[in-house]
Amino acid sequence: MESDLFHNFVLYTKLKMRYKLNLLIFLVIFCSNSSAQTKYDFPQFGKETGRFFSMPARWDAFDWGTLGVLTGLTAVLMQAEFPVRDVKFIDRAFYYSPEAVGGRMYGELYTPLIIFGGYAGYSLITGDHKARKIGFEIGQACLYAGGIVIAMKTIFGRARPYMNEGKTSFHFFSGLFDDDHHSFPSGHTTEAFTMSTVLSLNAHSTFLKVLAYLPAFFTPFSRAYQGFHWMSDCLFGAGLGYFIGKWVVDLHNKNEAAASASSSTHSIGSQMPVIYPISFSYRF
Repeated sequence: MESDLFHNFVLYTKLKMRYKLNLLIFLVIFCSNSSAQTKYDFPQFGKETGRFFSMPARWDAFDWGTLGVLTGLTAVLMQAEFPVRDVKFIDRAFYYSPEAVGGRMYGELYTPLIIFGGYAGYSLITGDHKARKIGFEIGQACLYAGGIVIAMKTIFGRARPYMNEGKTSFHFFSGLFDDDHHSFPSGHTTEAFTMSTVLSLNAHSTFLKVLAYLPAFFTPFSRAYQGFHWMSDCLFGAGLGYFIGKWVVDLHNKNEAAASASSSTHSIGSQMPVIYPISFSYRF
């Protein structure tokens, strides 16, 4: 009975996440078309999406080497993990702790929806270009991350720890809705590090850059501790999220720099993107 309830909860969560992913796609399109600005709109999203998914064809030795290092570290961690993980025997003292619950919530698909909606709404109301850029990058990067994760989960079909099939149990091309065998990579961790990377790279101070990553590090702890993922799933997801977020922000920063250099007029004020479009001061 307990096993059936747990399985139904997991399936419900999976379907809910896919619904929210579709909603995020709609919001990116709607927000992009609802503004008169020419930058960070839907045509740009479509053009950059083609460039993103054709990116491996332009990789150099360093890019392939980076992927090799991440894959190698994941493989090493797979060997170091316990062969079987049964959630019934986990010490549940911290199962519903703020760290575990907060880490899971930060990796849920409603979190990028909230962050994207906040920046997009602020941009639409005030016309703030920096807020529009950050909101666009959150939505764009998380869509890329979600698409890649769903594809990889379906292809590799790694059994989740609570299935007790062992760490080397793979059901290749297991099916889109076979959530019990969608452990690799961790989607929550990928989304968490994608968002944190975008926010960190847009921060204007070292303190905010570090702070942006703080919630992301609780996500892999939560997913592994609660028995939904192996740590190797989380390691690969964290690396994947970082590189996706960095690619999106670096691309736009280069575009912004090129546009600024070629423009004959210059806007007054700081052009440095910030995590929070509303400025504030504080004292210790």
